[in-house]
Amino acid sequence: MGIGCGYLVRLGLYLQGVTKLTVMAVQDVPDPKNPATWSFQLQTTWHKGSDDVTSLPSLKAKAVNFAEPFRSANLWIPEGTRLYENKLSYWIPIPWDDHNGRITLAGDAAHPMTFRKLLLQNLASVLFVS
Repeated sequence: MGIGCGYLVRLGLYLQGVTKLTVMAVQDVPDPKNPATWSFQLQTTWHKGSDDVTSLPSLKAKAVNFAEPFRSANLWIPEGTRLYENKLSYWIPIPWDDHNGRITLAGDAAHPMTFRKLLLQNLASVLFVS
């Protein structure tokens, strides 16, 4: 499934097995009539487990089951392209003084929120509304 955010960003969600979220963002379009000149940023995220997330063959194995255009975009990454791991951190919220209820901290400000969870929640909202 792909959800459009204008022409600049596309989000894809893969729900079989381990949930994966893939993002494709346009970076440069030197010639709008020639897609071969366009460059993109691709990001695919999933729970790491024991995977080597910097392995291009591992990413391509996952991408085989993606919908288009995410499938082709990931499979066409040139051999030898370096992949990077973006480690996300999490911290345990601690109790705080709300001054007898006069100060309220709510929502995402009250706990850590990774971009993946936020994107999935936004995607769920878009799907629900449409």
